[in-house]
Amino acid sequence: MRKKQLKIDKIYIFYSILFLLLYFYTVWYYELKYDKMLLWNVDGVDAEYTVFVYIGQWIRSIVGGVISGRGLSIPMWDMSIGYGSDIITTFQGSLLDPFNWISAFVPSRYSESAFSLMIFLKRYFVGISFIWFGKYMKRKRYEILAGGLSYAFSVSVLIGIAQVYLIDAFYIFPLLMIGVEKLWDSKRAIPLYSFILAFSIIDSYYYTFMMGIFVGLFLVMKIIIHRKGIKDICILIARFFFGTLLGMLSGFGIQLGGIINLFSTDRMSIKHTISAFYPEWISKGMMTNFMGGVIGTGTDVLVGVPVICFICLVLLLFERGGTG
Repeated sequence: MRKKQLKIDKIYIFYSILFLLLYFYTVWYYELKYDKMLLWNVDGVDAEYTVFVYIGQWIRSIVGGVISGRGLSIPMWDMSIGYGSDIITTFQGSLLDPFNWISAFVPSRYSESAFSLMIFLKRYFVGISFIWFGKYMKRKRYEILAGGLSYAFSVSVLIGIAQVYLIDAFYIFPLLMIGVEKLWDSKRAIPLYSFILAFSIIDSYYYTFMMGIFVGLFLVMKIIIHRKGIKDICILIARFFFGTLLGMLSGFGIQLGGIINLFSTDRMSIKHTISAFYPEWISKGMMTNFMGGVIGTGTDVLVGVPVICFICLVLLLFERGGTG
C-alpha cells in the first residue's frame, strides 16, 4: 500500500514567500537598519507591549509552580496593577489571544523580538484567513493570492502599529464570513458560526459590533440579490438569530466582568458629540483619511502611501513628452 503524502496547496507556498519578501522590505529592513520598532509610542508601548510581557510572566509562573512541585496555582490578583486589580478581568481578552502566548516561551529580555514576531504572525494570518475565505468561495487562485496579499498589507491593517490587538479583527472577519456563508446554506453550521462569533466577542466586543453591522448589510444585500421568498427569509432570520444569540451568550458571559469594569470608569461618562455636517470634521477627518492612509508612530516615523500618490503615478505614466 502506498502511503498518503501530505500535499500543501501551492497558494500557501506562494503567499508565504511573497509575504516574507514584502514584510522584510516594508518592516524588518527598517527595524534592523535603525534598530527601532514600528510601534506607537503611547498605547503600543505602554499598553500592548507591557501586557504582552506580563502575560508571558504570568503563564511562566503558573507552569513553573507545577514543574517545581508546588502544584497548580493561578494568580488571580496583582497589587502592581494600578491600586491592585483582578488579573483575569483586566486582561481577559489578551489572555485568551493565542498569539500573546508566544511571550510565555521567551525570556523577558528577548520580549521585544518576540513582540515583533507576534505582530508578524498576526499579519501573516490575516492573509491566510482571507485565502481560506477565497477558497471557500471557490475563487480563482490568482484572485485569492492577490486578494490575500492586498488584504494583509492594506493601510487598514497598519492600525496594528498603534493598537496591535486591532489586527485581530482583520483575521477574524474572513473566518466569521465563512461561518456566515455556511450558516446561509445549512443550519448545521450554527455551532461553527457561534464559536467564531463568541471568540470575536471575547477578543474584543468593540470591533465585533462593527463586524455585525457589515454582516447585517451583507445579509440584506444577499437576500435582495437571491430574491428570497417570505418563508425562506423567516427561516434565515431564525437561523441567524439562534446562532447569534448562542455566540453572544457564550462571548459576553466570559467578558461580563470586563464590561462591568469598563462602564464603571470615568472615561465612559465623557460625552463628545460631532455633527455629521461639521466642516472641520469633513476636511480634516474624512477627506484626509480617504486621501491619505498614513499611520504615525508618534515619534519620527510615518508609514503608508497616500492614495493620491497612485493617482499621480498613473498620470505620470500616461504623461506625454517625458517624465514631467
